[in-house]
Amino acid sequence: IREIGGIMNGTCNYILDNMTRQGLNYDDVLTQAQALGYAEADPSTDVDGIDTWHKAILSANIAFGVSLDKQTVPVAGIRNIQAEDVENFKAHGLVCKLIATGKQENGAISAYVQPTLVKDGEPEAAVPMNYNLITFVGEISRRMSFFGQGAGRYPTAYNVVQDLVDVLAGKGFYAPYGSRAAAVNDEKPTWYVRGSWNGGTKAHWGSAAVTVPVSVAAMHAWLKENPDAFAAAIRE
Repeated sequence: IREIGGIMNGTCNYILDNMTRQGLNYDDVLTQAQALGYAEADPSTDVDGIDTWHKAILSANIAFGVSLDKQTVPVAGIRNIQAEDVENFKAHGLVCKLIATGKQENGAISAYVQPTLVKDGEPEAAVPMNYNLITFVGEISRRMSFFGQGAGRYPTAYNVVQDLVDVLAGKGFYAPYGSRAAAVNDEKPTWYVRGSWNGGTKAHWGSAAVTVPVSVAAMHAWLKENPDAFAAAIRE
């Protein structure tokens, strides 16, 4: 397997989808998600990307036969997204999704979680409500995707019970002693950034900047220093 990732959190997708399709603000959609049981009373694990981060690390470990150093896998969530951002995306034919990425190329592994802008019409852009879309790319199988609900009491309950059955059966999902590996996140996309960005800029969308290419590692380091900012990678 060369690559694995996609939309792995139904709560975040529900929020982003409703902000995009209905023009609602973040707080209102989050309240809806909590009322429907998609989001917890404290939604931090979902909206800060931590749930997706855990899934991304587990998926990469299984796919690549390694044990990733968690500290080398950066994560950014959707907590700071605003209606203004969504309108900017729409004006440029883009849709925001929280995307997990794991790649293996020439012996190096990249792994990260971040808001990502995909072109309207791409498969991820069309994923509605609380659904997930997980994709892997194999050397022989090529690209394959799997679609289904990712939040709610029944999908969650089913998978909890399945995990318990597997534990009782003594099933192992991947070797616990896979070789230690660190993610090298040197890919350089351009970014949509709203915040006190003083780096290279090639355009402005309202109060936000579109940056020159900046590595994933560098942008996540900047986000840690600017916790009120919002950034999304722009997929080419």
